[in-house]
Amino acid sequence: MKSEMFDVTSKRLSFLLFTVISVVFLFCLYWFRFHQVDIWQELVEDVHRQKLAFANTQSAQWKATPWLTRQTPVSGFADSYQKEYDLSSLLNTPISFIQTMPDPLVMMMAKIGHADAQYLYANTFTGQQKKYWLEKAIELGSPQAKLAQAKNAEKAGDLQRAYHLVSTVNSAQAKLYQAKLKLKLGKDPKTVFTDELIALADFQAQFSQEYFSYQAHYHNNLQLLDEYLNSDSLEQHTKCDKPLYIFGQNIYQLNKAHETLKAVLTSHPEIFSSFCLPKIIWLTQGVKEQLKWHSEDYGYRIVINAHQPRAYVRGHSMYIDDTTSYNVIRHELAHWLGFEDEYSLSSHIANNVCQLNKGSFEVLGHNLVIVDSKLSFESLASGIEFIEAAFPWAAFIDNKSNWLAPVGKGKFKLFILNTDTQNDTSTIGLYQAKTCDRYPELQSIKPIYFPSFMFQHDNAIPDFYLELI
Repeated sequence: MKSEMFDVTSKRLSFLLFTVISVVFLFCLYWFRFHQVDIWQELVEDVHRQKLAFANTQSAQWKATPWLTRQTPVSGFADSYQKEYDLSSLLNTPISFIQTMPDPLVMMMAKIGHADAQYLYANTFTGQQKKYWLEKAIELGSPQAKLAQAKNAEKAGDLQRAYHLVSTVNSAQAKLYQAKLKLKLGKDPKTVFTDELIALADFQAQFSQEYFSYQAHYHNNLQLLDEYLNSDSLEQHTKCDKPLYIFGQNIYQLNKAHETLKAVLTSHPEIFSSFCLPKIIWLTQGVKEQLKWHSEDYGYRIVINAHQPRAYVRGHSMYIDDTTSYNVIRHELAHWLGFEDEYSLSSHIANNVCQLNKGSFEVLGHNLVIVDSKLSFESLASGIEFIEAAFPWAAFIDNKSNWLAPVGKGKFKLFILNTDTQNDTSTIGLYQAKTCDRYPELQSIKPIYFPSFMFQHDNAIPDFYLELI
């Protein structure tokens, strides 16, 4: 009996406790909601009040309300109350006013769909969150977000995306930036430097170098270019045996190539002293095609061709792109001084280079000779005579008989050291190169044991090679 009474009492107490807790919870929820509504209403009223004040004074003094002093604004309030308090009327608020707002309010404006607020809110983040809010701002047409993302795209190398973004912004700043991107994309500078662009206030400040280059170096007509290159005034400035003229359709690539070439020439005057840089020439699109049948009488030309798969020299023309390195340009210039590649040539190049046109040997460069693999000599004297006739570095070989080996019956063959197996040596002599190793009937021979910059671009220029020029 006592047990049953205890159970009934316990149930009644539990029900009473549940009822009290429920009442307290509902009261707190009711109080919380209306208290927050009061805070929100105060905030919204302050926004409208400050907007009116800003229109007159261009300044705003925001109250330190509880809502604004919170680290994180109450989630969902912007969605819940923007219709009730007409927050949509704030969507046309200028960015200058948004910039006066406290951070929580900027976040609110971003969430209700204010493009400039989304741009400002994006700048409080890094990484993917920043990208997310910038893209949302771009969707709503924020010019600041478009310019910011255009610069990010340019930095990442996506010039087309950068150009697309900035071309939809109608401001002087955007027009100037758009012109820079056009030049980087290789557009005809004549169509870039319009009267409208030149008239803009910041044109000279932003385009002083490019516009000077346009006036000084731009040629859109090859007939005019011929007249210029053959003029007496140009010859007065060409004080070297091998003038280098740099051709390209992109002023930024031209300037970069010019700086790299200048660095190569000044870093190695002992070998490249015969070269100079009298002029860069800024042409319209299709530089390689325009110059295909153009005269080479005026000197050597460096042609910057976008997306050039590799740098190479053909005749008096060197073809590079804007990524061609210092060491590669140094290597290619050496071809014009008479040096040959010491690495294994590709098949289509080897087919033209690896040929004996004068009998048993062919001098391919100061540093390279190919000979018939079956070549032999009737005597030691005839072998020495051949070395003296065939190798440009013969005068530097101390004991030529050391580079001849007997093969029986009084005959001799060239003794060519294999650089893959022999110990290093500083002796000038006959060493195996890889140039024509696709052809077993030929032997490629170089003067030194160590691999030079004609074998691998990053290798040093051997001091001995200076003696061969």
